[in-house]
Amino acid sequence: AAPLLEEATQRFQKEGNNVWTAVCTLQAALLHTGPASPSVISAAIAARSLIRGSGLPHRLAMANVVVGRMQRSADDVTSAIESFRAALNASRGSHSSWMQFHACYELALSLSGREPEESANLFHEAERLLDSLWSHLGSDDLKLAFLADRENVYTYLVPSALEKSATAAFELSEKARSRVLREQLSDGPAIPSKLAHDEVIVEYFIAGDDLYIFTV
Repeated sequence: AAPLLEEATQRFQKEGNNVWTAVCTLQAALLHTGPASPSVISAAIAARSLIRGSGLPHRLAMANVVVGRMQRSADDVTSAIESFRAALNASRGSHSSWMQFHACYELALSLSGREPEESANLFHEAERLLDSLWSHLGSDDLKLAFLADRENVYTYLVPSALEKSATAAFELSEKARSRVLREQLSDGPAIPSKLAHDEVIVEYFIAGDDLYIFTV
């Protein structure tokens, strides 16, 4: 991926396309593993500056998210929070639910150790956005990949909710665990019930293409 991004960056530079040059630079920055070096952060900030005057708020939101991630990886959480706040403001102006989700999640994650109440509110906002985004995802494989992404709001929502309400925490954990099953049932053909009139489902388990349902 890195050589292709470098080739694309050079091509857009020759064409004078500053926005796509910046986008490629930001994508390349995401490929770095571990703490971001000062040079990588500087390159990302310079790319963000190119996008700032483009009139494309969703691109600016993406740029701020990338810069914020780089800053947080270098333990500069204060600067990262500023970048994520800017990302959230830009994403709300862009009407892009995807970028709002990423900005909410990243800002909530960065605030979790400093402003727990604001962090929890942002995680809940990200979770609501996740509900609306879910219906726009195509295949089950894409949905599974999205759930497997590290930006899993439920990882933080469940412990946070548990401090206030065990019931709320349980509902969130069940919602996270059953999301793919609910989509498969709603998208697929109707499944006739084989339960007796006095039976209820208490647990289920998915193993590959098999579904195990436990009843009492």
